[in-house]
Amino acid sequence: MMFRLFLALVALCLPMAAHAHDLEGRWAFRINETTIFVFELDENEYGEWFGRWLRPERFSSNGVVFARLVGSREIRSSAGIEFEGAVELTFDDPRPNAIPDIFAFRHTGPGQAQMTYVGTPLAPFPLIAVSAATGLGPFEEGRVYDRDNAVTAPGEWPLPVELAIPEPAPAEIAPPAAQGPAPAPEPDREAIGADFLEGL
Repeated sequence: MMFRLFLALVALCLPMAAHAHDLEGRWAFRINETTIFVFELDENEYGEWFGRWLRPERFSSNGVVFARLVGSREIRSSAGIEFEGAVELTFDDPRPNAIPDIFAFRHTGPGQAQMTYVGTPLAPFPLIAVSAATGLGPFEEGRVYDRDNAVTAPGEWPLPVELAIPEPAPAEIAPPAAQGPAPAPEPDREAIGADFLEGL
């Protein structure tokens, strides 16, 4: 009886463990073409979670709009737990007497996750999987970023494209400058005449 109960508990826990395991990697919160935050989540062999938060050095936000974003700084998590299929990471706020920031991460689909700012009424922030080389920005001075324009799926992010300058089509090549007066227009012909090659 106890063995069956144990198996049932294991079966219940396995989907949540696999779900949380999918959070390992690097995730970005992007608004339009700008990366606002980057989170990197790692789980060690003992099931302990760690994270890094790449954020602007200074910014203003009410959780819905972001402005005056400058620079970047990295903060390492001070605690991490797995709870009901989500991973909660705590990041100490460097300001004096400030309360630590706690974020709950949940995998939502291929290349997709969401981050909930624990203890606030804010809706979850959409995150997309990014490469290890992804950084913040670019930030434009004076611009206000609205999270209504957040990227919610990896395919929505415009990938860099190498621009090639096409060769001009023959019709686009300008004729050489004429020397002397332009010849008088010839009368229309219905077919090629015998003197077709004489002018070449």
